[in-house]
Amino acid sequence: MGRKRQYNRERIMTAICGIISSSDKGLDDVCHSKDYFPTARTVAQWLSEDASLSQMYARAKAAQADFIADQIRKIADECRIGEKVTVKETKDGTFTETVRADMVERARLQIDARKWLAAKLAPNKYGEKSQITANVNVEHSIGGIIDSVMGHTKPLVALDAETVEALPQGQEPCPLITVTAAQAMNLPIR
Repeated sequence: MGRKRQYNRERIMTAICGIISSSDKGLDDVCHSKDYFPTARTVAQWLSEDASLSQMYARAKAAQADFIADQIRKIADECRIGEKVTVKETKDGTFTETVRADMVERARLQIDARKWLAAKLAPNKYGEKSQITANVNVEHSIGGIIDSVMGHTKPLVALDAETVEALPQGQEPCPLITVTAAQAMNLPIR
């Protein structure tokens, strides 16, 4: 039966994180790159057991996102001439068409893959930004309010996040606030 290998965790993780932060390699590829590195499974166990190693690894992955973003710029700026071979069938048989040109489709694929990976590694920095801002400005005339009450379905007020949170529990938010004619008379006019 083989003996269990002893590792200096911090020293090994420093080396692994150094490679990760300056390459586009994943943990499994890095662990296979040196004979003395542990398996990715062992590293994952270390990360779950040691908060300082986990923080070191998180910093390395954030640096890796920056490295990958730099690669995107280089790929986009670099002109790579290659051959695109197309085989076409005709009535007379098949023929091959070879075109030498910049490999735009390949560059686009490489860029898209790196954009996706950078967004997953550092979503706050490279991910899609979806920020919702709501401002409510109510400026309706009495005539407009009465038209809404009398059957015309123009929205009076769009609900913002605070208003939705303030609704009684169980009540669904609605983008149309309905009022009675008596309530409409008491609404302030600006």
